[in-house]
Amino acid sequence: TDVAGTQSPKRIGILVIHGVGEQTRFEYLEAIAGNLFKALSQDPSRKPQIQIRRGDQVPLHAPTESWRSAPAIVSWWSQDTQRGIDAHFHEVTWADLDMPSTLTNWLRLVGWGLAMPGIKLVDSTRTFQARQQHVCLPIRLSSGRRFFVRLQLFGVSLLFFLMLISINMFSWVLRRLSITFAPIEHARGIIYDYLGDVKLYQDWAIRDDGLEALGEKSRASIQRRAVRALAAMAGEVQHKRLDEYYVFAHSLGTVIAFNALMELGITLPNHFSEEEWTALPVALKTQAGYDAPDPQKPRRPYWLGKRDAIDRAALFAGLKGLLTMGSPLNKFAAMWPAIVPVNREALAHPVPWINVADRQDIVAGS
Repeated sequence: TDVAGTQSPKRIGILVIHGVGEQTRFEYLEAIAGNLFKALSQDPSRKPQIQIRRGDQVPLHAPTESWRSAPAIVSWWSQDTQRGIDAHFHEVTWADLDMPSTLTNWLRLVGWGLAMPGIKLVDSTRTFQARQQHVCLPIRLSSGRRFFVRLQLFGVSLLFFLMLISINMFSWVLRRLSITFAPIEHARGIIYDYLGDVKLYQDWAIRDDGLEALGEKSRASIQRRAVRALAAMAGEVQHKRLDEYYVFAHSLGTVIAFNALMELGITLPNHFSEEEWTALPVALKTQAGYDAPDPQKPRRPYWLGKRDAIDRAALFAGLKGLLTMGSPLNKFAAMWPAIVPVNREALAHPVPWINVADRQDIVAGS
């Protein structure tokens, strides 16, 4: 309650994680926040508003917006609680971590996609074996069910590559006629993005480009961003700047969210820099009852103690809901279960999980 005696608005955080595609920063966040505002606007009694939180001034025609880390707040009135609600939007972006566009990488993508029916089952890794007393694999599928999933993925890959060949031929003919048709180029990019992003997250190759992903798998860098974002949301709750928070994830972003939520308390600190670890609220830190297993991915920093850990109960104390849309988690659980292990440690409170899947979506799982 504020000084005037009126009840202050409830402050919630919404962390959005995008799926496949070349989303720029704030692009997916803008879509989710915008759709929420449009939905709220259908009921005048909710009185929705949007606050835009801009950052520093940007040059004229700058390619990106200069917004703060929480660029938008969508507010509305709740008739149920007779109280205002302020939704602070945050995001995890990872499209910029894609592999460089080279002929070698393109050939690898083609080979990977067409080999999907016989691709090696990833149900064991050195890292997973070292941690298996604390996590478990998803429910093991029957050989028949797993074969059906392989056929599904092969069908998706074959469909996209046939489309890609057709589009490339059509594009070549148009170029010979000096005709530019932007939708064709856009469609070709979507196909590369779709399969390329799945391969990016599944790939076991060690990166040798850039600084953020150098010397580790691509998904390690992506997971680091998601873990840091969750910790930032939990910190906002600890500092009383938020009352609670939610996670909205789409497509491949649902796998990223699942990995972050399932990470072990003792391996969570591996995703932070020393400066970030020091700045974390004390309430989020704890000492595990066992030494950190070896090896770990990402590698454990030398400045961390053997039992330094994050308290998952405190980290997720403010988490009140998970929304997944178009999730391929069942495909990963069938083909690469070691990539989506399940944490055996139950949370202190149940967290509702709503999964939305279109029956026409051949990738999404119910």
